Amino acid sequence: MASKSTGTRTTPSKRSSTTGRKTTSSTHSAKTASTFSKSVKNLSSGIRSRSTKNSSKRTTTTTVASKSSRKKKVKDNVPKVVKSRKLEFFPHLPRFSYAFFPGKEHEHHLNKAWFDDLDRIEDWIKKQKLKQNEYEAYHYVGKRK
Repeated sequence: MASKSTGTRTTPSKRSSTTGRKTTSSTHSAKTASTFSKSVKNLSSGIRSRSTKNSSKRTTTTTVASKSSRKKKVKDNVPKVVKSRKLEFFPHLPRFSYAFFPGKEHEHHLNKAWFDDLDRIEDWIKKQKLKQNEYEAYHYVGKRK
């Protein structure tokens, strides 16, 4: 019977004659250790280094990484809510004092909505990813019913 070959070649590994364990070359482990220590040093000190090639010379330039460059820039885009005394905007007044009306381009898929808290209307506007010119939002500041 012929034995089946899996297509991979196995090479005998070097084993220590005294312990029977696999041995590794000292140059490989030294390179790994030095690379590891360089990586740890760069991470812990906050310094990023980049290498560039100029003709036959190899130079390394280091730059200090500031915390501001690591953070994402977040737009503090607070939704615009206008104060209003018009009772026709607020049919559910004692409970819901915030009104939302979509702009012309969103009328076909967004409905009018009323909210009881500023946080809720801001969350709704952010969830729909609307810009300030795409909606009208009002807060009732007149006399309560």
